[in-house]
Amino acid sequence: ELAVGVLCGGNASILYAGSYEMNKKYEFGPGYNAGLTLSYGINRFLSIYTEVHFAQLSSGRKDMQPLLSNSPLQNSDYPLYANYKKVETFDYMGAPLMLRVTTGKKVKLYLNAGVFIGFITNAKVQSSGNSMLYRDMQGQVPDGSNGSSHTIYSLDGNQNTSGNFNTVSFGLTGGAGVGYSFGRHTIVLDARHEIGLTNIRND
Repeated sequence: ELAVGVLCGGNASILYAGSYEMNKKYEFGPGYNAGLTLSYGINRFLSIYTEVHFAQLSSGRKDMQPLLSNSPLQNSDYPLYANYKKVETFDYMGAPLMLRVTTGKKVKLYLNAGVFIGFITNAKVQSSGNSMLYRDMQGQVPDGSNGSSHTIYSLDGNQNTSGNFNTVSFGLTGGAGVGYSFGRHTIVLDARHEIGLTNIRND
């Protein structure tokens, strides 16, 4: 049996960006997803499930951290730091492929496990806040290379960073859900976890 459907929902994502100081201490950020679903029933209990969806993911950091590498305030001779907030946002077209185990009739329980592939369509970083500039991560040594060492700078900005990321990502996905059937239709509440296995930054 072949079944098609629509989906929409929210998500929380976090960026594991590597060991460089600029890429540490990211926090979970909110996002959303929407798309179409397709499932094919192999038998009463097993089916193959896939989607084509759009997902917006985000992850941010707010504390003392390095200035963005292409910031006009950054120093070419040594890195500068400031206390500000940055949020990275990613738009993806995604397509998971999972094996689904189902039990129940009117009320159904689902277990899903499989893989996903994602195609990035846009990426940006938004920064905000006001801060002095420092030569150290602890904020103990003010920098005077751009003028007075006590000048407070606006760090508000919005940059497109799509060129810094690989177009394709791949990973594992799985989760569980509960559905309620009425006639030929079913409403499903699904919770899922995804973990990327490929580096999304191209450096």
